[in-house]
Amino acid sequence: MSTLLSLLLWVAYVYLSFWAIYFMLFAIAGHLGSKKHTPRSHGISFLVLIPSYKEDAVIIESAQKAAEHNYPYDYFDVLVIADSLAPDTVETLRRIPVNVLEVIFEKSTKSKSLNAALDSLTKEYDAVAILDADNLMQDDFLAKMATRFKHQQVAVQGHRIAKNRNTHLAYLDAISEEINNHIFRQGHRIAGLSSALIGSAMVFEFRLFKSIMAEIDAIGGFDRELELRLIDRGIKIDYVLDAYVLDEKVQRQEVFQNQRRRWLSAQLHYFGRYYKSGFKALLEGRIDYADKVVQGIQVPRLLLPGLILILGLASAIANVTPSWMQWAASFTITIGALLISIPRKLYSKQMLRAMMAIPSTFINMLLLLFKLKGANKTFIHTAHGEQSTTKEATHSH
Repeated sequence: MSTLLSLLLWVAYVYLSFWAIYFMLFAIAGHLGSKKHTPRSHGISFLVLIPSYKEDAVIIESAQKAAEHNYPYDYFDVLVIADSLAPDTVETLRRIPVNVLEVIFEKSTKSKSLNAALDSLTKEYDAVAILDADNLMQDDFLAKMATRFKHQQVAVQGHRIAKNRNTHLAYLDAISEEINNHIFRQGHRIAGLSSALIGSAMVFEFRLFKSIMAEIDAIGGFDRELELRLIDRGIKIDYVLDAYVLDEKVQRQEVFQNQRRRWLSAQLHYFGRYYKSGFKALLEGRIDYADKVVQGIQVPRLLLPGLILILGLASAIANVTPSWMQWAASFTITIGALLISIPRKLYSKQMLRAMMAIPSTFINMLLLLFKLKGANKTFIHTAHGEQSTTKEATHSH
């Protein structure tokens, strides 16, 4: 019995330690690159697409801010894709003014909305920017993206940051976002790999995006399929560290769980769909593609240190290998990777208070692993507009 337990613990140890080292390597890489400011440029035409499914609480402010963006007026258009918005919300949007496309689907998804918008166009642009309905572009976002496109980049992820940190959960969500930005975007780019996409605050060459989206009909996680298809074409996804978009962070456990359930389900779905091509890519030396596929079985950052701690204690109590020192080493690497990935601005007394919510959030995340079945077959909507304000975002960076 102890031999079987030891074998199972060794399997868990190798798996969890792999991700601990993975996070640490890219966390270190994220500190090695240049932090120079991106210059602003003009002359690139943009279409800003904002899919909005039942987002009446936030879409008007987001559309207004997008329409007033600090970029030459005749070089960008804003198109709101109104899915299940109230009639008075649509009427208000048309007065902003922004372009509004009303859509009706039997089963709504973000990919359907984006494809409907692209099919409705009567003109072309140089690039298309994707925002979520709660997103606010900082004044120089498009100008900095224009610079990247003039340097022949065709797929670029911007730096999404917290619009609000007004609850413990929102603060933890803000920290999680920045850890992801540092490891999976900044760290990967410095290591010569593609940035991960995040579903919004991202910009693509117009024709490229339209052609790839025509092949995508994802229910959840369309950004994962999009990044895999881009990389499979040999395209590197760039990242602009100082091109900011404000994003509302979740404030209630129920919303947090729905959001994470959707993300985890999409993650596993696309791993199951692409693991064979990922293994083939690894054998062919296409590391960028293989890396993105293997991210589908990564351990959520919130779960990793807790699982290592629990299994390490189990090893010590049962007196089997791996030893508690081996587990302690993995735990230290994990915590170190996470801590050096958090921006200095988020180290505060509020962070310490927010950490009190970690145990309950860990338990909820652990339970989510048993509720993933069918999640990628149903559109799970993340509601926004829960008492968040633009004013709260003034200290975000």
